[in-house]
Amino acid sequence: MLLFNARLIGLSIAGLAVSGLALAQEGKTVTTGAESAKLGGEFRSELVYSDNGLMKQTGVTPEASTRIGVSTVNIKLDGKVNSKTDYQFRFNLLNPGARGPVDIAYGKHWFSNTIGFSIGRQKVIQGGFDNIEGGYRAHAVGIYASNLPFYEYEDMIGLHVKLAGDLTVQILNDRMIGEAGREGSAQWNNTAHQTFAIGWTGAFGPLSPMVNIGSYDNNKSRWMDLGVKTSMNGLAASLDIYQNTWTNKVVAAGKAEGKADVATAITLNLGYTIPGTATPFLYFSTYDNKQEGTDSKVNMTTAATATAPASMGWNDNGMVWAIGSDLHMMGNGWSPFVALVNRSGKWADAAGKEETKSEMMLKIGAHAEI
Repeated sequence: MLLFNARLIGLSIAGLAVSGLALAQEGKTVTTGAESAKLGGEFRSELVYSDNGLMKQTGVTPEASTRIGVSTVNIKLDGKVNSKTDYQFRFNLLNPGARGPVDIAYGKHWFSNTIGFSIGRQKVIQGGFDNIEGGYRAHAVGIYASNLPFYEYEDMIGLHVKLAGDLTVQILNDRMIGEAGREGSAQWNNTAHQTFAIGWTGAFGPLSPMVNIGSYDNNKSRWMDLGVKTSMNGLAASLDIYQNTWTNKVVAAGKAEGKADVATAITLNLGYTIPGTATPFLYFSTYDNKQEGTDSKVNMTTAATATAPASMGWNDNGMVWAIGSDLHMMGNGWSPFVALVNRSGKWADAAGKEETKSEMMLKIGAHAEI
């Protein structure tokens, strides 16, 4: 029965996708009981060459590899229930994850031109412009992104106020001890309750500053974003500073005490659009987690088992840079690209000594939105 239901859901979504693609090609909007509805999709596929430098060990030089793969297949549905209420849904058909295929699912109602209310699964305001505005078009992502307190999308209630820009208050479920699937376990909270995130993005001509703050794990841990972006005359640029203070629970002499690790990331995005031709870009992001007391300088390594090979994680430090270009000679909605991406960080070798490893990747592919 479960298998039948899963197949039925998959066929239903596939049917929506095919219908939506056909309508999109004809320039039509899907009609429902709502005031308006638009069905669309997101797609990305690429060839990736990697020198596999992160797997290098003393006396062992890994062979380079080349793979062709599809990394994004999303179906989107958005529109208006009425003049003051809109909605958005997105289904991840390729990597649905433990929570199922629904990435985004929310409705938003505007009580007036300045105050609105939303409820459902939405993007958490964490990680600055790079994370909040990032998506399937991004050719590189900083190490910080795998160490954020929450999933990229969480179930929440939101309050939205237009105040020299956009002020957002998010009420979402707090992290709990024993939860799987998120980086860094909660250590203080044993009960289901809510926490908050507050963010403001200003609008001053071509300049947009950002400030976000959030709390989690019974208000013992928190994060802050400071950012600024601009877009003018073809130039698009953003700079983010992200800091996450994660408080560990240490019990000494029967008394619990908080010891904070402080992770900091700085991320720069630069792009310049040449109309009808290309958008060359530069990306740079650093990440460092400073532990309280003895500050480790190496990332984690998971030892091999009988069923799984050894793996290398990113929980302490790392740097990512990328250069390349999206190409616009094939019309709107379809962008071939080429990108050179480098990731580097520190690990402990077999003797326990600190060593720096790096991986170079060449990506050639295309992304599309319909």
